[in-house]
Amino acid sequence: MSEIEAGHYQPVSAKLDEYLLGSESRQPVANGIPGFITEQQLARQLGLSLVTVRRWRRQRCGPKSVRIGRRDYYRVTAVEKFAAEQLAAAEAAGKPRTRGRPRVRR
Repeated sequence: MSEIEAGHYQPVSAKLDEYLLGSESRQPVANGIPGFITEQQLARQLGLSLVTVRRWRRQRCGPKSVRIGRRDYYRVTAVEKFAAEQLAAAEAAGKPRTRGRPRVRR
């Protein structure tokens, strides 16, 4: 009787977790690898479209990602670091960004 038929099947991500993090995981995730989030979860958390997150990955301007199988994952700590860097840059600028070209006063 195979593991699948016996109901003792453990997905690859769970075995990867045990290997990388030991027996206890830091942050439990419903589906996926603890300590990592998918690009869909990242887009949802940041309020961005999935296309924007994928563009960031291609241009290497967002948080660092890792590809496992066919999916791209982002380490939770890398996302937090990226958000902190963005906040620090915005606070250093002093004033909020405006959209469009500045108006010319005559």
